[in-house]
Amino acid sequence: MRKIIVLVVTIFITLALFRTDAFAATPSFTLYPSKGVVTVGKTFTVDVLIDSGDQNITQATATLLFDPKMVKVVKPEYNASLFCSYPSNKQSVDNKYGVVMLTGFCQSGAGTLYKTAGGADVFARVQFQVLKAGTIKLEWNHNGKNQDFMSVIMKDGSPPTNVLTTKPATATYTTTGSGSGQTPTVPNTALNPGTASIYAGLALILFGWLYLVLGKKSKSKMRTVVLYE
Repeated sequence: MRKIIVLVVTIFITLALFRTDAFAATPSFTLYPSKGVVTVGKTFTVDVLIDSGDQNITQATATLLFDPKMVKVVKPEYNASLFCSYPSNKQSVDNKYGVVMLTGFCQSGAGTLYKTAGGADVFARVQFQVLKAGTIKLEWNHNGKNQDFMSVIMKDGSPPTNVLTTKPATATYTTTGSGSGQTPTVPNTALNPGTASIYAGLALILFGWLYLVLGKKSKSKMRTVVLYE
């Protein structure tokens, strides 16, 4: 029975040790908050979060589409600490057609490329004003290709390749006619409990259960179990 217990615990530890490859983050953009209630005539703020996964990024472009009858962009801002530059010809706000685009860039070999460390970063912050009652949707302009006005996350390489392969999720907000507008704070990007902790906890629970159940049946044979690292 000792061999069975050691085998089970070893499996959990092995899975935890190799979790990095299995659970590596996928490069992504996320809107925060992704839903909520906003007020007609008031402003609300949406953060654009970026996660590069384990990739070194030369360029990130976030392009959002919105209904200009429902909202208008009041103030777009980018997080200047993430990329080397924010080219003026790659930034755009069009309240007539409902488009806002923000781009960060760093030349490969000429500066420190962006790579997410620890949790998603605030890439940009956009303040909107609610114009009328109804449902507000913020959608991503994305087709998986590095084209003008398309959302991309470009991985360093020769040539650089777009690793934003999946269209980010749409954000949806409902309106109310009274009350204060919604202004979310910078999200907490601290890491959630890691996969290793989860596996370790499961291993301990399973170990304890096996010890209690099997120990009653094999008291005369069971001795102290020593796990070798």
